[in-house]
Amino acid sequence: MTKCPRCGKHKAIIDKIYGVLPCLVCQKEDTEFHLQEQPEFYSISKSNRVIEQRDHHAKDILQPFGRKGAPSKDFADAYPDKVHDYFSDSDLKKI
Repeated sequence: MTKCPRCGKHKAIIDKIYGVLPCLVCQKEDTEFHLQEQPEFYSISKSNRVIEQRDHHAKDILQPFGRKGAPSKDFADAYPDKVHDYFSDSDLKKI
């Protein structure tokens, strides 16, 4: 009798093509779904950090002029000290 290569307790299954396979008990464990007591959600916490950083630094990529050369109101709100460096008085009236 060949013992299971995984647990060493039960009788292994001998297959003509695949050779020695784990016992039925070990194969059944492979098909069962085991949930950890306290699962870790690394990818979710990582994505939350990315979202927080994106929201915190969102104004860093604002451009002074939008499509078709229109002045950007978001840029003017984010950088009130630089408004006069980028916009003329006529542009500020358009905002």
